[in-house]
Amino acid sequence: MACISYFVLGVALFGSVYLVPLYLADLQQRIVVGSQNALEYLRQLGDMLQAGGGSADQSYGVLMAELHTQAMVMSYNEAFFGLGIALLLASVVSLSIRPAAAQADIAEAPVH
Repeated sequence: MACISYFVLGVALFGSVYLVPLYLADLQQRIVVGSQNALEYLRQLGDMLQAGGGSADQSYGVLMAELHTQAMVMSYNEAFFGLGIALLLASVVSLSIRPAAAQADIAEAPVH
């Protein structure tokens, strides 16, 4: 049981260390510099922050935090999808091995 826990921990660590920066870079590249949609979103975000007593300059930081959150969701989705496939393969293998082991025990049993 501890082996499974370490495996899940390893998958989560792999997602955090390797996949999050990969997806974050991918999301950052998809935001086109000078895009009207991106500029409008930043302007609206800045207006909301100013209305709440913040600074409009914080909108870039909020956007980066949102991108980081989305990258984390994407990486954990992919990591645990891989974990699900590994679990499915392990269950198929374990189900296919069991009958063969039982038949081997019957064949080796002494006959009276």
